[in-house]
Amino acid sequence: MMTMLDRIPWVDTTKCDITQRCEGCKAARLCPHGAFSVVNSEGACRVFIDLEACKRCGECAHACELGAVRMI
Repeated sequence: MMTMLDRIPWVDTTKCDITQRCEGCKAARLCPHGAFSVVNSEGACRVFIDLEACKRCGECAHACELGAVRMI
């Protein structure tokens, strides 16, 4: 049986509207480990998840109001 610690965060880009507002990502703001970030790259916002920093707590998935972040 898989537990939360066996899973990693994944962003469904079809649900994520972060390309419109880099600073508006609640999942990145609420990640307690600083593993989830959004950066402006070449004029477009991009989501990055540092899997080494990620503790697989699932806070990013809980924080995403759009349901774009899931633990898989």
